[in-house]
Amino acid sequence: MKYNREKATRLVRFLIALALATAGFWVFTLCISTTAMATDADTIEQQASSIDAQKTMVPEAVVPETQEIDVSVLEEQVSEIGGQSAEQRPMPMDSEQSSLDEQKQQFLSRQIFFAFNSCRLDEQAQAQAREQAAWLAANPDVSVEIIGYCDQSGPQEYNIALGEKRANAVKTFLENLGIVPQRLTEVSYGEKSPVRTTTDQAVARINRRVEFKIQPAA
Repeated sequence: MKYNREKATRLVRFLIALALATAGFWVFTLCISTTAMATDADTIEQQASSIDAQKTMVPEAVVPETQEIDVSVLEEQVSEIGGQSAEQRPMPMDSEQSSLDEQKQQFLSRQIFFAFNSCRLDEQAQAQAREQAAWLAANPDVSVEIIGYCDQSGPQEYNIALGEKRANAVKTFLENLGIVPQRLTEVSYGEKSPVRTTTDQAVARINRRVEFKIQPAA
């Protein structure tokens, strides 16, 4: 009886030891599995990081550098295309016609003045006559009448003759500058049509003059 009880006790101890060994085995196996899983997770994370790093290292598209524009060169190009000088660039027809009309009016309004009882062209008179010659040269189809005037200080016959001498002096001056004589006709109105009626010789100078009138086309 005592023998059986000891045998039973040994069997129980064996079973307990076996159970502990089995439990230890499973605990060890579980630890190994957990460690392997952690290792696999680390490996996967490292691989993912490596892939991200490779993506980062892929060279970006090369963006061409913006070429710096030379403003002065651009301005020169623009000038060559459409920025010609006022002298070289043809004026629009309306502006061109307006300019011609203005020059014509300047020609007609320009007068040449003389000293008292004189038909000589002084420096100022010569300068005015050159301006008239320049316009006539630029308008070769135009013929003009050169009209001589006097102040009211002398006899009418004398003033008519003096006015004619003044007109003739201007005509000769223009001819010497190359204007064709056939385009120039001189006439004297003497003391007629004064700009201002006065006995003051300084003021009367504006009456001692030569004016120009464009002749109708033949």
